[in-house]
Amino acid sequence: MTYAIIQTGGHQLFIEPGNFYNIKNFPKTKSDTLLKINRVLLFNSNNEIVIGQPFIKNITVEARITKNFQAPKILIYKMRRKKKTRRKYGQRQSLIQVFIEKIELNKI
Repeated sequence: MTYAIIQTGGHQLFIEPGNFYNIKNFPKTKSDTLLKINRVLLFNSNNEIVIGQPFIKNITVEARITKNFQAPKILIYKMRRKKKTRRKYGQRQSLIQVFIEKIELNKI
């Protein structure tokens, strides 16, 4: 079983090749674009674990953007009692969905 832990969008993700993942805080990019992510924190292949300090230099993750979308709306309601002050906010997080194609070890 091959897997890796990467850092992207301000978060850390446990990824495996062949799966779909949603990434927050990523600039809007066209669909079907190939991403190369080199911020790999941990890599495991056949029970050989490599841990970076903080990143592993010779491992890249290839991912393909499948779609850009927004998360469901979150409502924030603020109210001050006895003051007739009410405020309602809404926020939708921008997300991208990526398909992890492969995790490859680059020769140095």
